Amino acid sequence: MIQVPNWEDAQVLEKEVKSCDNHDIGDVKETNRFYIVTRKGDRVSRIPRGAVASFDGGKLYLRATESEVLAGMYPFVSESAESELERQFENPKSGIDKEK
Repeated sequence: MIQVPNWEDAQVLEKEVKSCDNHDIGDVKETNRFYIVTRKGDRVSRIPRGAVASFDGGKLYLRATESEVLAGMYPFVSESAESELERQFENPKSGIDKEK
């Protein structure tokens, strides 16, 4: 298995996503620096990359249960750290690289 985050985004597109309690979450429809987006029927889930445990080449396995995914709650992913990364990504001149 490939341990996260060592995958190329193109490798996981259209791959199945399984929760840690072995429920089908859907297929990966898109990815970005922070999230993977899955779809199963009409349900779309935006899952933080930090919630992914592993990728075996055919499936992504989550550290989250199905109920955590459905609720959009990931207790092991720091919201403040995630928000800071998104802020720096959207405004690359902020943060550590700030010019004096």
